[in-house]
Amino acid sequence: MKRVGLKLVCLLAALVLWLQVAATTVVDDTVAMPLQAVGLRDGTAPASGDLPRSVRVRVRGSKLQLVAHRYFGQRVGTVVVDLARPAPGSIVERDVGTEDVRSDLSALSITPPVRLRMRMVSVAAAAGGGEARR
Repeated sequence: MKRVGLKLVCLLAALVLWLQVAATTVVDDTVAMPLQAVGLRDGTAPASGDLPRSVRVRVRGSKLQLVAHRYFGQRVGTVVVDLARPAPGSIVERDVGTEDVRSDLSALSITPPVRLRMRMVSVAAAAGGGEARR
């Protein structure tokens, strides 16, 4: 192979150029973000299986951020829902919206729309009837 140094310099220049374009190109994509519930009373939790682990969110951001998320597992955000301190035994219904998304990317929509319906239980009941664990 002739001119190996020149080929490496060209490859490096192409990589730098691609990174620059990817960092400044804005794209839309749908990503799964973990769902986190806040605002629970002490000793209260959603019944097992009532709270999904993640929500699909349509976002807009740099191509580089979305490539890092897709191929390297970099987290792009979290969906945080405030349940407003529900009592054990109550049923909480709440729509998840873009205002619940915590991310550096712009959240465009929740895809598909998500309506949470959760039955609140005491932590002792959720743990199988034993003592509340901390």
